[in-house]
Amino acid sequence: MKINAKQKNYADNLALINKKFMKKILPLSLFIFLAVAVLNGCTLFSDKPAQDSASQTVNADTVLDNQIFTAATNALDVKHCDEIKDTAKKEECKVTVNNILLSTDAFNKLDKSICNKIANERYKESCVKAVEDKINSDNKNNKQEEERLSVEQEAIKKGDANLCNAIKDEGQKNSCRYNVIVNQALQKNDPSLCDKIGDKSFIEICKDGVNSVEK
Repeated sequence: MKINAKQKNYADNLALINKKFMKKILPLSLFIFLAVAVLNGCTLFSDKPAQDSASQTVNADTVLDNQIFTAATNALDVKHCDEIKDTAKKEECKVTVNNILLSTDAFNKLDKSICNKIANERYKESCVKAVEDKINSDNKNNKQEEERLSVEQEAIKKGDANLCNAIKDEGQKNSCRYNVIVNQALQKNDPSLCDKIGDKSFIEICKDGVNSVEK
């Protein structure tokens, strides 16, 4: 079918109108799209979803639960754990506080059997080790004390302060020498022997003791 000049002119005018319309409508559409994006917090262009009030509440609860957990373990008060909202965290809090209380009781009583009441294996092992270390330390100290007393008794018996040099601890060594010299001064009623002590304050104490016996 042939298109006459009038029809062609009409088609050309329609195409021109459509072209002008598209030029106007596209910028307007883009503007509307951008405006909607801005109103929605630009979430269309962000990888991060906007945080709603519900998630903020959850985060606040988590922070508070952690603070209560710390307070409960520091105070060693299991009742504080009941204030924790998260069920798993609440149970963990109670178990932790009880473990610490049992470990402390076992350490103070030097009783490893108390450690067996602890459910958590790491806490149990730590409890047993702490008790064993304390027992070994006490035994070592007791042995050293027995040795010290033995040396001191021998030095006093023989009246020889030099025997006190076998004692390793400097303070205990000086105490041994003091006791030996004071004992000699008292037996001989001779305050001048106190001068062998060396320390002026202890010399005065020694002499006062001897003089009081003489009177």
